[in-house]
Amino acid sequence: MSVTYVLTGVCLLSAISLVFIWFAERPVNRTKLKMFATLLCLVLVGTSFYVYQTERALNETTTDLKTLASTHDEERLKLTEEHEEELEWQRIEIEREVREELEAKYAYKETSLNATLIEKTIDLEETIQSQRSEIYALEDKLRVALSDNELLQKELDNFHSYDNNPYREQPPEEAFLEVYHSCEELNLYYPDGVELAHDAYSFALDMDGDGIACGPFEQ
Repeated sequence: MSVTYVLTGVCLLSAISLVFIWFAERPVNRTKLKMFATLLCLVLVGTSFYVYQTERALNETTTDLKTLASTHDEERLKLTEEHEEELEWQRIEIEREVREELEAKYAYKETSLNATLIEKTIDLEETIQSQRSEIYALEDKLRVALSDNELLQKELDNFHSYDNNPYREQPPEEAFLEVYHSCEELNLYYPDGVELAHDAYSFALDMDGDGIACGPFEQ
């Protein structure tokens, strides 16, 4: 309710009161009319002042409410931003923890796989070394068997030549097959070792596989 509406209402009521007094009493008592008009003016002034103060207080209250609402909105916005920032930090922390956990699991699996691979590689190398040793032993046995076969063949040839030689002439001696079972025996005759084409070469004595048995780097 504004001051204009109140004043308009009071003026209408005053006019109606004056008309009522005018028609109610003949002749009109001017003293009563003046007193009534004075009282009506005082009521009008008091009412206007009260309405003014009330409207002023209402405006101040409205301003305070708007200020409070603005402050509340600012605080709510600030709290929302802080909450969003906290949620963002929590998300980053959770992502970091998950990443570290995944990296730890991956590192553990990689270490396990590397250890397993190393063990399998060692086992494979041992198997290859064992098979290589067996092959060298079989080659040595084959060389010995070939040497024995050659000796037997020589003896057989000597026997046939002895039967076919009426004068019992001795045939010239032929070269024999050299077989050594260790580098110490071979280096007594060949200090620098022997190459692959030599009769005394053996795979079992060629540890580094460079084609030289009991070479300088194997002694």
